[in-house]
Formats: sequence, structure tokens, C-alpha cells
Amino acid sequence: MEDSGRMFDLSEEWNISFAGCGFRSIYYVGALSCILERVPQLVHGASKFGGASSGCLVAAALAVGIPIEQLCFSILNLAKGARKHTFGVFHPTFRMLHTVRDSLLEKLPEDAHILATGRLYVSLTRLPDGGNVLVSKFDTKEELIQVERTGQPITHGQAGA
Repeated sequence: MEDSGRMFDLSEEWNISFAGCGFRSIYYVGALSCILERVPQLVHGASKFGGASSGCLVAAALAVGIPIEQLCFSILNLAKGARKHTFGVFHPTFRMLHTVRDSLLEKLPEDAHILATGRLYVSLTRLPDGGNVLVSKFDTKEELIQVERTGQPITHGQAGA
């Protein structure tokens, strides 16, 4: 790559990954909105998207083409629902995984698993040994949703167990 003042060569392949950490996903949505406004080719030109925990939701939205505005709306609704409870997401009656699943069912296209396979990489932790597992093949939309919901430790080496 010859020095043209760019940080990297846009003609080569690149990937984008998002770390987890609770509601950091709303930060990602804001940053992505700015990037999409200023340098959209940086996002649209990425060949793969990866994520762990809350970051895998943002990665999935990009991989299957859910508009950032819809993702932002879903995340803010989740936060709004959590704030209704005394202990937020830690309140025993707040069912975050069910809320996330319902949102994904509503927003994901029927062929989301096909669009995501080989383009979305979800990082999961295997409980028995703490090993990292990257899942990038999804046979059905429901399996994709299960892996997205999991975004947390999996048991016995089984995604979605």
C-alpha cells in the first residue's frame, strides 16, 4: 500500500467488531450514525461484523441490513423498560432476554439467518472451560435469534443450549 494519507487501504478487506458491556450498544449506534453520515463506505465496505454480548446485536443489525434508526429505537425502548423497575435490568421481573427476542423477531427479515451466515460472527463463552466460541453459521432465523440472545456463556459447547 502506498502512502496516500489513509489509515488503511480501502481496496483490501476489513471487518468491524463490537465489544459487549451492557448498554454500550447505544454508544455504538451513535458512533455508527456519525460514521454513516461522514464515511459510509467504512461501514458498507466491511465484509464481516463481529460482536460479543450487547455488541453482537449491533453487529447483527449491520450484517442483515436493519437500519440504525430502528436499532436505536429498540435499544432505547429496552432501556426505558428497564428504568420502570427499581433495580433496572437487575429487577427480578425485568425479562431482558424475552424483550430482546421479541424485538429481534419483529425486526429481523425472514432470511436473516441466510444474510448473517458467514458475515456475522458472534463471540460466546463456553461455560465448562471458559473457552471462546465464534458462531457464524445459522440454519434458521430462530437459531440466529437464540445465539443473539445468548451473547452470554453457553453450556456443554452447544450454542443456544
